[in-house]
Amino acid sequence: MSHKPTLIFSPHIDDEVLGCFSFLKPGTHVLFAGVESRPDIPRQTRLSELENSSNALGFSYQILDNTVNHYVANELIQAFEESIVTLRPRTVLLPIPSYNQDHRAVYDAALVATRPHD
Repeated sequence: MSHKPTLIFSPHIDDEVLGCFSFLKPGTHVLFAGVESRPDIPRQTRLSELENSSNALGFSYQILDNTVNHYVANELIQAFEESIVTLRPRTVLLPIPSYNQDHRAVYDAALVATRPHD
């Protein structure tokens, strides 16, 4: 029997660590909706921290090219569905629909992408 991976849909870099740390190991793939850049933490710093975490814990990842705070539902849904078809995960983890618009957008898109298909 082949190993089926765990797939995490993460609104931003660091949400995977805050919400799913115990799942971050070999066999887990994280799909990030986007990467923000802020004056106190530049984009490149976030990417470097992600690479260090991935190397230390053994998970793989992909970053979508979406603008933080402006995620487009149909683009997220398409990317999420493609990752599900490609990876065929046993477990899919998604954020709760919080007050943050990016978390809500990822949650809503993940619900659509993980719906039962005919």
